[in-house]
Amino acid sequence: MSEGALVLELHLWNEHIPTLPTDGPDLAWAVQTRRKLVTSFHALAGQMQRDPRFAAVQAVGGITVMLLPGSDAGGEKLFRRLGFSVYAHHSPLGRFGEFWENLYSWWIMWAFNPPTLRHHHLLRLHRSEVWMLADEFLQRYGANDERKHQNVYKCCF
Repeated sequence: MSEGALVLELHLWNEHIPTLPTDGPDLAWAVQTRRKLVTSFHALAGQMQRDPRFAAVQAVGGITVMLLPGSDAGGEKLFRRLGFSVYAHHSPLGRFGEFWENLYSWWIMWAFNPPTLRHHHLLRLHRSEVWMLADEFLQRYGANDERKHQNVYKCCF
């Protein structure tokens, strides 16, 4: 991919992520979270296929604190199974910028999903980038049968 290429940045709304159980993530939470992610990806791919404004998009992805690259933890495995490549993210503003990004993320978690704070400490948050080429995204999540995804917007992130 060349410099200046158009990318579509994903944004996960913390208030739409299933609330983490008080005992930590369990299988039911993981299945629900994965289902919502995949449903959202199908909705997005369908929109990309229908809307000519997305024709020049070359990659789909974004930055998250939900997983730590190289940790071999569940979050990274999930995104890799969903077809994304996972990379470490470093703020262009250095440690100063990372602190303010972390403070904002921590506040959002505190407001919408407080149980996650047991696993995400303010001064130890790390961001990861998840990316997939747009053609691969459309091949994997595109709507081959439009009827299959008619009501997909009701449960998206």
